[in-house]
Order: sequence, then structure tokens, then C-alpha cells
Amino acid sequence: MNKITFYLLSFAIITMACVCAGGSPQTNTPAPVPATTFKVTIPTGDTVYSYGDSFTSGSNATVSDSAYAKRFANNYSCVLVNRGVGGTTVSQAWLTFKNDKNSGINETVTLMTGVNNYRGLSHDHPAFTLSYVGYLKSAITLQFLKSRVPATSNLVTLSGTWDSSTTNIVSSTYTKYLHSSTANSTATYNFTDSTVVIGTFGSNGYSIVSGYFDVSIDGNFKGRYCFGAYGIGGYTPQTLVFRGLTFASHSIVITKVGTQIACFDYFGHLKDASICKPIIIGEFPNWNKADFTTYLGANTFVYVNTAMCSITNDFYGYNTTIAPVNTYLNPNADIDTDNVHPTNQGHRHIFDAFKLVTQ
Repeated sequence: MNKITFYLLSFAIITMACVCAGGSPQTNTPAPVPATTFKVTIPTGDTVYSYGDSFTSGSNATVSDSAYAKRFANNYSCVLVNRGVGGTTVSQAWLTFKNDKNSGINETVTLMTGVNNYRGLSHDHPAFTLSYVGYLKSAITLQFLKSRVPATSNLVTLSGTWDSSTTNIVSSTYTKYLHSSTANSTATYNFTDSTVVIGTFGSNGYSIVSGYFDVSIDGNFKGRYCFGAYGIGGYTPQTLVFRGLTFASHSIVITKVGTQIACFDYFGHLKDASICKPIIIGEFPNWNKADFTTYLGANTFVYVNTAMCSITNDFYGYNTTIAPVNTYLNPNADIDTDNVHPTNQGHRHIFDAFKLVTQ
């Protein structure tokens, strides 16, 4: 029987059992996910790139060494490259990260956003969750990618009707991607590896509606996928990761289903896990302030953080984990008088969450 994976309507991504980082709470904010600690190793003396918003840039820390990102780097005698910028959303942090990766940077990474998404959007939980988590999974994928083949490469064999975009959307790894609305059109990629990745997109689900596509490897059906959901910025990056293949020659085929548009950006392969630099994702922070919960609802962080666990499960054995920020950061006690940014104590508690899952 065919296994259909339908991302738009499925709450499975939100409710599935998962293994995620956690710890002993120091505040009254409970962790929304099981508290099983998975530690990643930070190379002493490494360079750490920290991506995010004003929390990451260090706003309201009285001295730079009090900011959570600086504390984290100092704890491992690392050099900090702080890429945090006030007002940044997850899509903007992802874009900065993508550009750094495309320029050849390969260092330890921390990434935490959410505050500006929380108060800047008004959409339902499952769609927002799919979009937000798509950016995070794409970031983890980019951190571990060994190689990528653009959809427009002559290494990809096309049948049916595929069009190359003329506009570089923010989610695209390359300057162009392929899309099709013709049923049974195929894109075939032959490779020799034990992993394969498909880079694709989610759409906003109303002005742009994503269609279905099937994926098969060596003639074996792997699933039917659709990433039509609210896109933060219209389109959102999504990745499909297939592991556990024998290291041998394989063929992966994308087949368009129906007539609604489906896109893909690249095929790729993961590095061996033993040589990958870490990437630690901070939880979507919990805010119980009225101006933050007006838009997405008070429980949005629970949906998002639970779904975040599933993406780290996709990279089991790789150097990635979730820092349980909400186990440590207390929005009632750790936020400054501006009602937005952490105090020194708040920054310390965020650092505690990142330290818990690293060694």
C-alpha cells in the first residue's frame, strides 16, 4: 500500500513522539517536549557563528560578555562571529546563514529566532509551524551538505514540462529553480552515495498553492509530498532527507502529481556525520505578554518546539540538537523593563540551555 505523506494537513509533525534536549527547570516555564539530553561536541577554540535576532546580538546585556552568545563562545574558548540583528525573523536569519554557507563558511553554528515572528504574523498553528520548521530543517541540511546539484543541472534528466524560474526567491539555494504543473512530468537524478536530499519549497497556500509530487528511489516508492502552507515571505525552504542507502549507484525520481505547481531547487548529499561541525537550534521562546500572543496565540511555541524535535530526529547521529530555552528562560522574571529583551539573568538562562546540550 502506498504511503502518503501530506504535510499541509497533518498534525503528525506536531504530535509525533520525539527525542529532544531538555534539563532540570530553573524557572516556572515547563519544557514542552520530553527532557532527554543529547549533547553535541563543540571543538575547543573553534569559531562559532551565532544567528538570530536582538536576543542573539546581545540587546540589554549590560556588558558584551553577559550576552548568551558571547557566554557560549567563551565557555568553549571559541571566537564568536555574531550574526544576530535586531528585528530579524527566521527567514532573515536563514537567508544570512544560507549566504554564509554559499560563501564557503563551515563553522559551529547556533541559531535562535522566534520573537519577531511571534508578534509580526497572524496565521494558524499548523501552517505557521510547517513554515517555521522548514527554515530550521533547511538550515540543518545546509550545515551538513557535502554537495549539491542544481535542479537546472544537466545531471538532472527531465521529462514532460518543467519551467525554470526567472525570479530568485529568497528560499532558493541557487538563482533558479524548476517548477511544473504538468502531471506525470519527471526529474531523474542518478548518483553514487548512501544519502540523498531534495531541496524544495513550501508556498503560502492561497495566492500560490503547492501541488503534490511522488518520490521513488531505485523504483521503490518513498512518499507523496506537498508543502502547501503559509510561507513566511511567500515561499519557504523545505528539505526531504533520505538516509540509510547502501553506498552504491542509485536513481531518484520526482514525479509530478496533478496540475498544481510543484517546485524543486536541488539534489544533494550529506557529509559523513563524523566530520560535520555542530549546529544547535534554540527553541522558539515562550512569551506570555499580550502583544506577543495576540497574533499567533499563546500555545504557538508548544506546536513549533514539538515539531522541531522531529527535524533533529531526521539527522540522528549528526552533530545537531535543540537547546531547551523554555526550560530555563522565565518570561515573567528574566525580561527587562522594555518587556522584550532578556536581562543579564535572562541571557544567562539562555546560555544555560545551550550549555546543557553541548560538551
